[in-house]
Amino acid sequence: VNTNTAIPQQTVVLSSPATQPSNAILYQNAPNPFKAQTTIQYFLPQQATTAYLQISTSDGKLIKQITITARGKGQVNLQTAQLAAGTYRYSLIMNGQLIDTKTMVLQ
Repeated sequence: VNTNTAIPQQTVVLSSPATQPSNAILYQNAPNPFKAQTTIQYFLPQQATTAYLQISTSDGKLIKQITITARGKGQVNLQTAQLAAGTYRYSLIMNGQLIDTKTMVLQ
């Protein structure tokens, strides 16, 4: 029996995770529910060519479309003094594709 057999070795390189995601992200608005103002945060990757938020009623009627020009993490402060209390939806569209839709409640 040869006891000098080499033990297999494996090298593993550890690296920190990416500090920014590579895909677009739509975050839940805060506060929610809200009274007169809420903040919607998002992340857009650098390769995004067009992006916007759409705000609509719960039955799908478009109220507002907001063009987003900055890339990376950003936010939109939404003031809703002219809207009636109820449930609304907001969607992130990037490069012509729906990324995500979330629900917010105006009291």
